[in-house]
Amino acid sequence: MDYQAGRDVVKDLLMQRFGSDKERILSIESLEYMCMTYYELFLSKSMPYRPDFKVEHRGRRDGHSAGRCIKKAVGVYVIAFNPHELARMGDAGAYIDGREVRGVIDAAAAVAEHELTHMAEFTLYGSSSHGKRFKLLGEKLFGRSPTAPTKYKLDRLTETQQFARRSTELAVGDRVKFNIPSQGEVYGVIKRIVKRATVEVTSGSKKGAEFYVPLNMLSRADRD
Repeated sequence: MDYQAGRDVVKDLLMQRFGSDKERILSIESLEYMCMTYYELFLSKSMPYRPDFKVEHRGRRDGHSAGRCIKKAVGVYVIAFNPHELARMGDAGAYIDGREVRGVIDAAAAVAEHELTHMAEFTLYGSSSHGKRFKLLGEKLFGRSPTAPTKYKLDRLTETQQFARRSTELAVGDRVKFNIPSQGEVYGVIKRIVKRATVEVTSGSKKGAEFYVPLNMLSRADRD
């Protein structure tokens, strides 16, 4: 199965029906339509029977969970979405199950895939977690990498890069130096900036290792 082609079909159908307005995309009607379409395209042939599920909005404005699959009874589920967190993911970007997503539609779709995988695991095996079985099922149903982390991570990249440039004038790709306890000063290259910088060391005995370093502990280096 061409998984990306299937995702594109879901996205196209959703936009034809609800447009691209953020509030409409995050409405219960839209999210339910997305889940139903995903079910028909990706899950229906793998399920022993059709589960009964409905979509709800749940979660605080300052919450950190974008979705949840709740088993109410055998074959009966609630797929809950936190519209506040989905909106933040859509605005800032996010990593969901190891996949980078940009825009509210892609964020909602990736969360739907995650929660529908839980529903499928509940239906097939009676329980669900983020273990090996869940990952293999995600690979079978949606083509997700079985080695990808099974979590949501809000990408603060844009916000943090702006702060980094304003305060330390550092960016991804810059050569920097910092101190490692018992090692002293080392040189490296910034690979990623989120709340801290991921730096790959390019000198000394720790060469090739990556460290997660607070921005205020880094300074620009002219050599490595």
